[in-house]
Amino acid sequence: MRRRGKGFHLDGSSFRHIVFCMSVEDIKKGLVSLSEAEQKQVTAFLFHLRHMNAPQDAVADRLSDTDPSHWVSPEDFEKQLDRR
Repeated sequence: MRRRGKGFHLDGSSFRHIVFCMSVEDIKKGLVSLSEAEQKQVTAFLFHLRHMNAPQDAVADRLSDTDPSHWVSPEDFEKQLDRR
């Protein structure tokens, strides 16, 4: 953990160590004690974390779809492009 500006910066290993030593309830209690600005930072981080792999997951799901009824023929795909 390093001091940076007004707060502290945790490197990855320090952060994992702290989080794994805390229960979810401990984390919740800690979050309640944060200022509104700090809570917004945590919210933004959690949003980013949750959606970080969403585009890759969606593409992987489509590529692995083996149901022909979900497929679009090359001709239909061209028609859809022409409509745009």
